[in-house]
Amino acid sequence: MVTLREERSLTIRQVVERSGGSLATLGGWYSGRHVPTPQNSKAFFSLLTACGVIDDAEQARWWDAVLRVRRPAAQRPDETPYKGLDSFEPEDADWFFGRQDVVSNLLARVEVARSGDASRVIVVTGASGSGKSSLLRAGLVAALDVDAVITRPSLPFPTATAPVLIVDQAEELWSPEFGSDERSSYLDRLAAGAVVVVGLRADFYASALAEPVLLRALSAGPLVVGPMSAEDMREVIIGPARKAGATVEDDLVDVLLGDLIPAGSTFASEPGILPLLSHALLGTWQRARTPTLTVADYRATGGISGAVQQSAEEVFGTLSPAEQTRVRRVLLRLVTIDGDTVTRRRMPLAELSGEGSDLALLQRFADARLLTVDEDVVHVTHEALLTVWTRLREWIDADRAWFVNHRILTQAVGVWTESGRDPSALLGASRLGFYDELLGTGDRTEDLNSVEREFLDDSRIRLHNDAQVERRRARTRRRLVGALAAATVVAVVLAVTAFVARSDALDERMAADAARAQAESRQIVAQALALRERDPGVAAQLAVAAYRRSPTYEARSTLLDSTGVRAPSRLLASDGSSVLAVSPTASMVAVGRGSGDVEMYSLGDQFDSLGRFTVGIDVPVYSLSFGPNGSTLVVGTASGVHLVDVSNGSDPQVLWSRSTTSSVVGLTFSPDGRQLTVGTAGPDILRFDVGPESDPVALPPLQLPSSTRTVVANSPDGRFLVATGSGQSMRVWSTTETDRLVVDTPPDGSTNNILALDFSSAGDSIIAGTTGRQIRRWAVTATGAMVEQPALSGFTGYVNSVAFSGDDEFIAGGSTDLTTRVWNTRNIGAGATTLPGPATVTSVQFDSSTGDLVTGDEAGTIRRWSLPGPVLSDAGDKVFTNPSDAAGRELIGGAGVRGSGAQFWDLSDIDRPVLRAPLLAPTPGSRLTGASALSSDGDLAVVGTDMGGFQLWDTSDKASIRPTGSVSNAVQTLTASLSFDREADTLAVSGQNASDVALWSVADEQQPRRLASFVVLGLPTVLAYNPIAPLLAIATSSEAVELWDTSDPGSPTRIATVSGFDADASSVAFSRDGTTLAAGSSDRSVRLWNVQDPRQPRPQGSARTTAAVMSVAFSPDGTSLAAGISTDALVLWDVNDRSDPVPIATLTAAQARINDPAFLAGGDVVAGGGDSARIHLWRTKVDQAVDFLCGRAGSVLTEDEWNDLLPGVDYDPPC
Repeated sequence: MVTLREERSLTIRQVVERSGGSLATLGGWYSGRHVPTPQNSKAFFSLLTACGVIDDAEQARWWDAVLRVRRPAAQRPDETPYKGLDSFEPEDADWFFGRQDVVSNLLARVEVARSGDASRVIVVTGASGSGKSSLLRAGLVAALDVDAVITRPSLPFPTATAPVLIVDQAEELWSPEFGSDERSSYLDRLAAGAVVVVGLRADFYASALAEPVLLRALSAGPLVVGPMSAEDMREVIIGPARKAGATVEDDLVDVLLGDLIPAGSTFASEPGILPLLSHALLGTWQRARTPTLTVADYRATGGISGAVQQSAEEVFGTLSPAEQTRVRRVLLRLVTIDGDTVTRRRMPLAELSGEGSDLALLQRFADARLLTVDEDVVHVTHEALLTVWTRLREWIDADRAWFVNHRILTQAVGVWTESGRDPSALLGASRLGFYDELLGTGDRTEDLNSVEREFLDDSRIRLHNDAQVERRRARTRRRLVGALAAATVVAVVLAVTAFVARSDALDERMAADAARAQAESRQIVAQALALRERDPGVAAQLAVAAYRRSPTYEARSTLLDSTGVRAPSRLLASDGSSVLAVSPTASMVAVGRGSGDVEMYSLGDQFDSLGRFTVGIDVPVYSLSFGPNGSTLVVGTASGVHLVDVSNGSDPQVLWSRSTTSSVVGLTFSPDGRQLTVGTAGPDILRFDVGPESDPVALPPLQLPSSTRTVVANSPDGRFLVATGSGQSMRVWSTTETDRLVVDTPPDGSTNNILALDFSSAGDSIIAGTTGRQIRRWAVTATGAMVEQPALSGFTGYVNSVAFSGDDEFIAGGSTDLTTRVWNTRNIGAGATTLPGPATVTSVQFDSSTGDLVTGDEAGTIRRWSLPGPVLSDAGDKVFTNPSDAAGRELIGGAGVRGSGAQFWDLSDIDRPVLRAPLLAPTPGSRLTGASALSSDGDLAVVGTDMGGFQLWDTSDKASIRPTGSVSNAVQTLTASLSFDREADTLAVSGQNASDVALWSVADEQQPRRLASFVVLGLPTVLAYNPIAPLLAIATSSEAVELWDTSDPGSPTRIATVSGFDADASSVAFSRDGTTLAAGSSDRSVRLWNVQDPRQPRPQGSARTTAAVMSVAFSPDGTSLAAGISTDALVLWDVNDRSDPVPIATLTAAQARINDPAFLAGGDVVAGGGDSARIHLWRTKVDQAVDFLCGRAGSVLTEDEWNDLLPGVDYDPPC
């Protein structure tokens, strides 16, 4: 075969491309590791054709040669039931198991599409290795009662016609072979014909949204091929053997599930694992010598590990020596080392070099299901690759120290790039010297990507420049010493020389210590930023530690920035996965552990321990529920249910226990606390009377038709009991009518199950967390009927737990995707707030006394989240303005046209913001533009409309905010800027893309009256009234700020113009005392003027930024200035000395442009709203930031956590 290929001057990849075969399969044949099998004979004949062997007789002789060299199957002459790494084909349908529900769902969609009642294009999507191709080929094609044609974009467009066209691997449309025109043409041809089913890898979802044909299909709802449940996995293992007349011993099934299902998960397998399972089963089948596949057979093949090792070596063997060297460097970036532990790392594709060639190498491993390539990251499909692939393990063990230090360098580079390549984020002398020494050994430089090399080069340049400055200073010192020597006696010279020497030595030691502290501070900052999106509580503690290690600019920035991020208080795990319940009457939480222990804590910032009890040694606690009065707690375990008196949380007493035949997975009390309902890991629903009697009285049980997990919930008024089971089945009983069944919804045939239920406090709504990655919602009628509402989506994993807040304002869901998502029920359409975490969320519940959200995860850690915290909830569109009153106690969030209204926030308690109702909405027929203003006393608000008008709101009574007067056409175009004068008697209004400015009298709120209109040179961008004088400042596109005297508002007069910008003036603000004017420009500058005499403004100072300035604001005392810049940052300066502004910090937590900063709480807090549609609240004082973060930290970062995160840095508890 090798000779045949070389005679044609073909590479292996060229043979693969010509034959359409698999690189892993053909590469294995050429390397001699294995030979073709009857199952892949078609691929072998295609290979021969690609190499020029086209005669049938000649091909038959080649196949005879294959049969002669094949190792005989010693034990099984019959058909092989497992496919190994090969995808299923239509002819394999009889051997296809475990996806029957998904196939049925897809078949139903196809039938609806064929009838013309739905989109004729159906998208099937899922992660790499989730089984999409097999589902389409062996599942759908076999189930159809009509012909279907299967193709891929890389193949010629099919000429054959059929009622159904299946396009597998549609992600090929975004390969280099397809330009945008070719892609659009291909999709248009698809849409013009039969019903089309498109298989699309999930990481191409966003790309598909840009294509109209696919957008329509995705809008109608894709069919998602998710991870398999444990039961489906069991069928994948057992089904093929059963059909072949064999069996799989139960112990082997358990071993396989244990090897495959992620730790802590009851339901899901990992994406990409199915081919590896199939490969291991194939080896087990081939080795078994009896009709029963055993654990011994499986172990003898090497199991999953053996499959991974063989597959990895096959791919690696197809690479050239140069490619093998490159792939080694790239694969090692997918590894994280913490002490002795080696784990997978999700590597951003941006880290790759080689103009796509590195990605092409990784794609070969992805094709073999060993790596998973998502939209912007790549990661190892299964942890087994890190431990069982001998070659990779040897690479890792060869130099672990370099790995750790390289990863730290990568994190530092991330900080540098995220800061806009801020020079202060570069390496100092000691750390740079350390890396230069490391890179000088071996061939380490080749391990760096281009950005890492640039980072080190820029660090060297900065260090060189700093050294030149220091040398100039040293020469000056020497000249001074020389002059002194010429003028004094020798003894004095000697004394001075000795003093200088001692001072220089001390300076050098201090400089070395400072450099080391700075380097460690930067290392801690890098880790804090890396953790912020995953574990913000730990990241906040690291921010404190970084500043205390060395108060560098980046450390101070990270510290202050951390106060603008939702960070929870945490209670560290004691022993594994947890479930929790929050008392309805007191700030107390019960935490159930896998050990059988239940712990009681207060819900203060530090989680004070109250008590602890055990319901059974090593009997996992699966569910908890407090009674309505909070004095009793019921505990559900793997073997029973227990009622506990917790009226004294420090001394819980078990009142009674009852055994159950299956695990207790759901608990609910009746509102009066007399009846307890128990859901089990089966169809049974147990009920007990738990009134004042010491022992419970069993009541007649209820039952679902069939279920492996029964979840239960009582309505708050006690009228209805809801139970859900497998296939999202539901039954509702009227408990006031002798358990009359009022709703009976059978299983829907899907694989989706309901995992959790919760009623709203009002009892008119119920929500359900599902394995379908969404929260289902129903309105509950007076008769108990369930009217389904739009589901809440966005999760990428199962929704394990759901909860309403006590006032029904929030809905929360905790998921296996490591997040908790929270919706505001007043504005569901605004989307969810996402609370990140490092582990699967197992429980969510609200504290009714504070409104805080409490979550538990599979690592056992409990977190308390204050809502909304320092991130004010989504306004529905970009926040263009967020003005405050003079006291900084009230704030408006002015959202754009897609928002449903401007938000009015009560910030009298800055730690617990309250969103007042109603939203400041426009008059019917118009929409808001985001322009808004608030009077200095906070009693009058105004919002701008898209018709050039405005709407006034009386906000003097915060409990009863009401609209007053409105104007439909105050200016010619949509209202862009609004500003009240000091008394809120006059309102200035400007429009977008028009030169006019209008003044309106609003002294009579019900009847606004036009006073005057005038034009400025250029276009007005922002208006700002002086807080103590009738002076209006107007920033304009003519690179200037105009000052207008409005002492006679009916006849305003331009009295001065300040300029000096090189681009438009985009923002303007006065200091609170009215003496200083600040203006920002697109030329990346902020300039200050003294305007005590507004007719003759005097320039004072200026500051440069790294990007266009979009907004400016002074603190109340005028000593600080904030500016929002176009690179998604808010910059703070100390402007005590107006002539020399000093940078304080750069805040980037919003991850979006800040359109309008506002100082609150006497200047201790700065608010910033912008393109994220949210408003962030940051502390501006370092000491207060430390107190804020540490006061809410809960469990302090432990020494073990520190050493894992910061190897080589001495432990120093942050709080």
